[in-house]
Amino acid sequence: MRYDTRSMLTALAIATTPVLVQATPSALVVEGDTVAGETASSLEAIRANEAGGYAFSFTDSSVGDEDFIAGTANGLSPLSILAGEGTVDGQTVISFLVNDFDFANNGSIAYRVGIDGSIEAVYRDASIVAIEGSAVPALSGPVYRTPNRPGITADGTSVHFVASFDQPAGSFAGTGLFTDDGTTKLLAFGDSLLGGVVDFVDLDYSVSANGTNWIDVFGDLAEPAASDLVVVLNGAVYTSGGSNVQENVVVPIASGGDGSDTWDNFDFFAVNEAGQTLITGDLDTGANDDDEFLAIDGVILFREGDTLGDGTELNGTIRAAVMNEAGDWAVVWGEGAGATDILLVNGEVVARIGDEVDLDGDLLPDPGITLTDIENGRGNLDIGVNTAGQFDVYFQGDTSSGDTAFFAVTVPEPGSLALLGVGGLALLRRRR
Repeated sequence: MRYDTRSMLTALAIATTPVLVQATPSALVVEGDTVAGETASSLEAIRANEAGGYAFSFTDSSVGDEDFIAGTANGLSPLSILAGEGTVDGQTVISFLVNDFDFANNGSIAYRVGIDGSIEAVYRDASIVAIEGSAVPALSGPVYRTPNRPGITADGTSVHFVASFDQPAGSFAGTGLFTDDGTTKLLAFGDSLLGGVVDFVDLDYSVSANGTNWIDVFGDLAEPAASDLVVVLNGAVYTSGGSNVQENVVVPIASGGDGSDTWDNFDFFAVNEAGQTLITGDLDTGANDDDEFLAIDGVILFREGDTLGDGTELNGTIRAAVMNEAGDWAVVWGEGAGATDILLVNGEVVARIGDEVDLDGDLLPDPGITLTDIENGRGNLDIGVNTAGQFDVYFQGDTSSGDTAFFAVTVPEPGSLALLGVGGLALLRRRR
């Protein structure tokens, strides 16, 4: 019954002026809880939609390690089971690739499964969208090998995904990013771009809520290995400060570089309907030294070694990064010499190791129960819709009580950050 208190307060928040206070991470579900009649023995991944709802995947070990997805489309109604194992659209689903799912405003889900016979497929609700061995409708001849990383538009009408594909004879052909349930190709092996040929399309892509914008990284066969990773936005090479956002290309000073830094690897991406972008990855600073970075709209806001206004020193890698349709963003990063986990939202730390959390759902910290770990990875962090300047950030964490839970923390939009914008936000950090 944890959702009852949170649902009531969420409804009240819509009609009241947000108070700028630091909220406590509050558990939505704890491992061992009963969720719509199933036991959440192991929590896996969580997603938010743009209607105030959330969904999560879990395994129930009490019934033979069966996988389920549960959710609430508006964040107010009780949780219900959205998908489970068994016969679905004529196929025997025997497992979920539990980090690979997405959640629409109407409660529809896109998810990746394992089917009896070692076959993989992407579903929307109870219908197959793409299945291993079937024809790729956006291409002439190839068949799907492995459909991956499904997403779904906010209205639930279009599923997008990355897939590897083979020629009909069985030889490997390449990878591609597809939308409109696989009928439209966004980018695929063999395409011409940047005067070269696309070698591969990365799994870590992003499509905006209504499917208008998309961002990814591709390998360019025409470039040497040291500079073959190129960011692409809506089918064109992404530029910042007048130059390509590409491996081994100097980061312009206008983009937050120092004149010698070069873009290196790229990790997480996000794009919204307004065309705002989020990119994380590494900067090559020379002498085999790399700095992790976070860039919004192609401008580096924070990099490894920066010190925030509260004294927090950013260190280590960015473990996860997300952005919503209002441009609010959240990352799991590290702080201090030990690079211990912090949750950084719009430039402010909202949770860190040692913070007290709420496990019983009353939205108040439970004395002595603290965060011991913030889980890493793309499935363990998401960000909800911004309503009247407030939004929820969802993450998975471990606690000093030995519990693992999906938490939500409500974040008032800091007025100073909204006024500063991209350029002003950079002033909140101090370089090392």
